[in-house]
Amino acid sequence: KMAEIPREPRVSILNNEPVADLDSLNLDDPNVVTAPEIICRQATINIGLIGHVAHGKSTVVKSMSGVTTQRFKSELQRNQTIKLGYANAKIYRRVNPTGDGPGNYRAFGSTSFLDAKGRVIEHAWNYKDGRRSKHVVRAGAGAADPSCNGGEWELIRHVSFVDCPGHEILMSTMLNGSSVMDGALLVIAANEHCPQPQTAEHLAAMEAEKIDRIVIVQNKVDLVEEIDALDQLFHIKEFVAGTVAEKSPVVPISAQLSCNIDVLAEYIARMPVPARNLAGPARMYILRSFSVNKPGQDVEHLIGGVVGGSLTQGVLRRGQRIEIRPGLWRDNGEGGFVCTPLVTVVDGLHAEMFDLEFAVPGGLIGVGTKIDPCLTRGDRLTGQVLGEVGSLPDIYEQLEVHYQIMERLPGAIEQHETVAKMHEELQSRNYFAHLSPHSSQPPKPATAKALFGEKLGEGEEILARYFTLYFVYCII
Repeated sequence: KMAEIPREPRVSILNNEPVADLDSLNLDDPNVVTAPEIICRQATINIGLIGHVAHGKSTVVKSMSGVTTQRFKSELQRNQTIKLGYANAKIYRRVNPTGDGPGNYRAFGSTSFLDAKGRVIEHAWNYKDGRRSKHVVRAGAGAADPSCNGGEWELIRHVSFVDCPGHEILMSTMLNGSSVMDGALLVIAANEHCPQPQTAEHLAAMEAEKIDRIVIVQNKVDLVEEIDALDQLFHIKEFVAGTVAEKSPVVPISAQLSCNIDVLAEYIARMPVPARNLAGPARMYILRSFSVNKPGQDVEHLIGGVVGGSLTQGVLRRGQRIEIRPGLWRDNGEGGFVCTPLVTVVDGLHAEMFDLEFAVPGGLIGVGTKIDPCLTRGDRLTGQVLGEVGSLPDIYEQLEVHYQIMERLPGAIEQHETVAKMHEELQSRNYFAHLSPHSSQPPKPATAKALFGEKLGEGEEILARYFTLYFVYCII
């Protein structure tokens, strides 16, 4: 027996902002996600923070959202991002700017809001008891910052930041986060040579994902002389030439001192929001899963497991029946396995400090379910897909894989000899693979092909056995 998640909003919007009504929204309009009644409560675009380790990605997020993404004990002890970090921020624009210069854009936390006078108000939290103690004017008449003290402001973007780890051994975690990114901030430290190894790897991942909405952030400019920053700018332009970031702007900032953050907020606000399909069935990639129950929780008061991720299409509603695939799997006793999708009900929708009645594509959300919380603990459902019952694709045991060495990465040329030896070994063993969906249809035979670079010949095919994973769930 699972207790229902309280439906009272944890944060009240104390202003005249309109309340979203799903029945009044035009779901056929792909740009409806930018409507004020939507973005005042939910982020509708995902921006990834990518780059080398210790270049200041988490500090950039904190300077814009006020949220520290390093929350686990191991991360705090090492002062290093290990898991994907999440934070939301709202970007405001001055309604009647006096000029085209900087100072007309500001970024604040997701709990900020507009009052009747067009001022940006933000909650000041009392961290001792976790309650809101007062409201502070951040922009508009009465703001402490003289650069934004005056004028009326409007909300134009609500952004979710995906803070990726920069260490080389955590590249798979970064790739997991890139699956939901609509754009990226490539953070490069001004006091180090460009490019660093993970700077190149993360940019290559953006090319593989075909993410071309990129802003290059030259961080830590306060630690170098102006001529050194300009010299690195030349190296940055040389590095990104011929890539998806070739035409991306370079914004010099100091995240630690919150210098030039308003300019960065302007470039993020100008980043176009992708067109969304709200009319289709709901589908969400699960990036994390966890339990909110404390140790020793009474059985009668257990709360169902929670999954987090981003909707790619459709609208997810509270009380809606959903399915998670591939779900649970077990051996069938004949050398194979059987997958059992999880069917449950949406018991709650959350966007950081807000409770939602429905969620739209874009932005990171948490979905409360009726699933046994032991199945969601420790990111056990990460990598799976959530959607309407009966709308998700089949589950496949094996699939066709294409490999390609990225020539721009450090050490890629040296890997050709190793890859060539692997190619010869696979040819000699004549491995093969086939696709077999879990459905009433018979298995579909196919050939597993691998493309290992120019030395093996363009389009050269080999037979390979897919043996790395027990199963992989593909969106085809």
